[in-house]
Amino acid sequence: MSKDMHSNTHPYVPELVEQFRKGEISRRDFLRTATLLGVSATAAYAAAGLITGQKFVPQARAQAKKMGGHLRFGMNVLEITDPATYDWTAKGNGARQIVESLVRTGNDNVARPYLAERWDVSEDLKTWTFHLRRGVKWSNGDDFNADDLIFNMERWLDPATGSSNQSRFA
Repeated sequence: MSKDMHSNTHPYVPELVEQFRKGEISRRDFLRTATLLGVSATAAYAAAGLITGQKFVPQARAQAKKMGGHLRFGMNVLEITDPATYDWTAKGNGARQIVESLVRTGNDNVARPYLAERWDVSEDLKTWTFHLRRGVKWSNGDDFNADDLIFNMERWLDPATGSSNQSRFA
C-alpha cells in the first residue's frame, strides 16, 4: 500500500491483515472487522484473496430469466416479547421485519450503515462513535435520537436484563 493509503486506513488494519495471514482469525472475522474499520467490502475481499490465493468473488454471469414456480419456506415461530433478550436466530429473523438497526449485515457478512450514517473507531477499538441518521421517527412521531440508543445499550449491558447482546460488547 502507498503511504497515502496508510494515512486513511485505521491503524488496526495492518495488524488485522497479519492476524488473517497467520490464520489467527477466520476469513469471516477478517472481512467483518475490516469493513467495520472503514475498509470497503471490495478492498477487504481483494485483500483476503491476495492473502489466501483464493478467488472469493465469483465472476458475474448472465442467466436467462426463469418465470413461474413456487417458493415455500418455513421457520419456527418462537415467542418474541423483548428484543433485548432474544436468544434464538428465528426470533431475530422475525423482529427484522418490524424493527430497524444501527447497521445491517449483508449476506457477505459486511456491516453497512442503516440508522447510523457512519461510525468512527478509536485506535484501541474500545470507543465507537456512531453518527445517527437524521429525520428518523418512531411510530408515534417522536424523533429517534442518541438518548434512545443510549437507553437500549444501557439496558443490554444491565445483567438484570439478561440480554444476549452482552457478549457482543465484550
